[in-house]
Parts: sequence; C-alpha cells; structure tokens
Amino acid sequence: MLGMKKPVKFFLFSIFSCVFFLCVPLQWASSEESANTEGSEGFSGDVLNGKNVILGFVESQATNGLLFLVNRIAGTEFSGVTLESIKKNLTSPWQWDQSLFRTNELGHPYQGVFYYQAGRANNWNFYESTVNAVLGSVVWEVFCERSRASINDLFITTAGGVVYGEVLHRLYYAAEDLPAPLRFLISPFDFLNPYLPGEKTNRPSGKLWAMDASAGLGFGQVDRNLPDGTGSNGDFSLTGFLSLNMVYNDPFTTYVPFSDPFRQFEMSVAADIGYPVYQLSIFTEGFLFAVPVITSGNSRGNMGLSLHYDCVLGDTLSFGGTSLDFGFKFRQMTSLFNFDLKLHAGWLMFASANTYYPNPAGDDWSDEQIQLYGTGANVKFSAGITESRAGNFLLVSSLYFMPLIPAGYSDSGDLLFFWQAGLYYDLSLTKNFILSFATVHSFSYEVFASRRDIVERSCVIRLGAGYRFDCE
Repeated sequence: MLGMKKPVKFFLFSIFSCVFFLCVPLQWASSEESANTEGSEGFSGDVLNGKNVILGFVESQATNGLLFLVNRIAGTEFSGVTLESIKKNLTSPWQWDQSLFRTNELGHPYQGVFYYQAGRANNWNFYESTVNAVLGSVVWEVFCERSRASINDLFITTAGGVVYGEVLHRLYYAAEDLPAPLRFLISPFDFLNPYLPGEKTNRPSGKLWAMDASAGLGFGQVDRNLPDGTGSNGDFSLTGFLSLNMVYNDPFTTYVPFSDPFRQFEMSVAADIGYPVYQLSIFTEGFLFAVPVITSGNSRGNMGLSLHYDCVLGDTLSFGGTSLDFGFKFRQMTSLFNFDLKLHAGWLMFASANTYYPNPAGDDWSDEQIQLYGTGANVKFSAGITESRAGNFLLVSSLYFMPLIPAGYSDSGDLLFFWQAGLYYDLSLTKNFILSFATVHSFSYEVFASRRDIVERSCVIRLGAGYRFDCE
C-alpha cells in the first residue's frame, strides 16, 4: 500500500523541478554587475576564494559513512544493509514511510544540514549546495538503509537541510564571540575547513539585526475528539519554556539577489517542557529574492520570494511543512512606536502530520503514530507594535491546508487543516532585560472520507524573563 507509483512519480518530479528552479536563478543584472554586487555585498571580502568541489562532495558523503557506522555499531535493524537490499532499493518504487514524526521532521532535516553545509563551507553557492543535499539524501536512502527508499525522507532531508543549513552557516560567522565548541556545533564544516588544505571559506557579510532569548514557567493543555464523537480526551501540565527569536539583516530594507539567498532570514524557536504535555515549535523563513518597494519618509517595505520550513512537535499534535511563498514585510515608523506587518502566502510544497486512530472501524485509540502526507497552500500573517514605551505587542497566525496523498492510512479526498496563532508581549526593564508573556494555540482538523474526522488542539501559556542582545 505504501509503494504507490503515481504519487511517487509526481513527487519525484516535484522535487527535481524545485531543484532545477533553484539552480537556474533569474539574472537581474549583467554578469559584471552581479559579480560586483556579490563581492561587495554578499561576502565580507572583495577577493573571493574558489570552490573545493571534491572536498565538498567527500565531506557530505563522509557524514553518511559515519552515521551508518554509528547505526551499525548500535545494531539498528535498518542498518543491516546487504547487496540484495541495495539492489531492491535501486529497482523498487520509493515508498511513503511510517517512521516517527520526530525522526522524519527533526532527525532528517538535521542530517540534511551536514550535506548542505559541506557544500557551503567549500564555497559552493546556495543552489549547488542544494544539489549536494539531494545527492547526500539519495545515497543514504539507497545505500545506507535496509528498508525501501523513502520519498518523504528525500524531500524533508533536502528542504530542511537547505533552510537550517543556510541559517546555521550564516549564524556561524555572526557568532564569532561564542566559545569554539559552540561554534563547532553550529556548523562543523565551517569550523574544520580552515585547518584543511584547499581554498578557505568565503565569509558572508550579513549580521544579526535582532535577537532575544527568554525562559520561564507556564502551562499547557491538549485534547482531541474521542473516536465515538461523544467528547474529548485531554491532558494538562505545568511547563517550563525556553524561546529564541532571531532576525538576520533588516527585514524591511535588505535587497536579496537570487545569487545570495537568505541574506535576510528570520527564525523563532520555542520549547514548552512538561509532562505529559510538551511542544517544540520552530518557524524559519528566508528570502530567496527580495527588493525594497517602499523607501519613502518613515515607511519601509520589502517584497520577494521566500522559502519556509516550519515544524511543531507535541505530545498530541504535530505538523511540519515546507513552503515557497510570496512575502511582504512593511514597517511604518512614528515618534511613539513602529507598526510592523508581515505577510506570506503560497505553495505548501510538502507537509506531514502525525495522528492516531488508524482503524476506520475501531472505537478505541491506538498508541501507534500514523504519518499523513500532502501538498497544498499556506498563509502566514503577523502584525505588531514595536519600540513602544508600553512594550512590544505581536500577533502571529499561520494557516496550512493540504489534500492528503493516498498512501498508507489516507485516501483520495482526505484533507488536513493546521492552524497556529499566538499573542506575544514583552516589556523592557532595562536596555537588555525584558519581561515576556505569550499564549499560543494550535489546531489540527483531519477530514477523512472513510472514517471519523479527527480534531486535535493544544494551548500553551508562558510567563518569563529574557535578554535582548545588542545586535547593531
């Protein structure tokens, strides 16, 4: 049931179409102008070092070998690779696997980071490093796992690896004051390559524009509808939380050419830690291309094409997706405060969600986690008041819609809606220390043609203190 050929062919075509699109950026200036722009704005130095082509490929595949060796020593079932399993992977249709959500949506993207960063640390550009991530994932799926190659792993490893890999590559150079062990964890190849023979890594010239970190206490509550439709079954717990928000380069004025994607990006991470309720939310987006469209008076506006990788992992509700969106970021400055508006909308290229209740005729919950996959559309919105004496207020909403792929436990006509909204507030006590409050609500609605629909909800409330870093 999992090895359905038509969906697999469609998504293979979609993946390589996206790679081709990314690898053929539009030319908005002459070759000479592009070279000058990249040399003076995209990197810190005027003279750029050349590419280490072989080393970039060798390093990416070395991570496959090392991870395979660790799995083999650990005795994992999927690492029992044989010539027969490799032959089967080369000749069989790719499948939609049912691995745990945290493995697919967190483990595989982190694995993809190493493939991607191996290219970037050796002066491969964004698009060449994307291809390196695809190659690294294909080699892993075919040659390093006993189980049949997974189409969702290929997409998630590549997309997550590209987004997280580029963000961490740039943060490595923006965090020069951190101790060496921490910088190594951010980007191992950027750390190691200066000690290896060959061309040295070109350092991007961007910098952190804003960053704050908070911690504190709160509570979380989750529930889902019962299989018989008579009510809900939920959990409640006290939680601790950690959050980190980063903005790289000015989101309202930074020009981002196709030759230097993610020159402007934003990332927010929040972990609500409790038992039985927990939730990890990671929202990351970067401009592939952007131009300032409003530059008059006290108004600033930036518009372009953005790439997103979002993930929410909880004890009850989990969702992850990659989106290619049109984005608009606007700021209106006044003498009392700034009004900020950010809009993104476009193609939800690939997304997955976990659910329970796999038996269409059953009346009891199952502890087995079931993965649902699909493609559709998304809309993301945020509006807020910043730099006000009364504090900073921010309203954020993200909505995703996707028809489910008929694979595994979903059929043609099944749909999934996922929505998360949050209200955030912080008040500066001093130049750097802040008090923070947030309430975040998540909602998943899964519509099935042949069994009962599923509704899942979560709510977390946070109250804490934080530190706002001096970035400019």
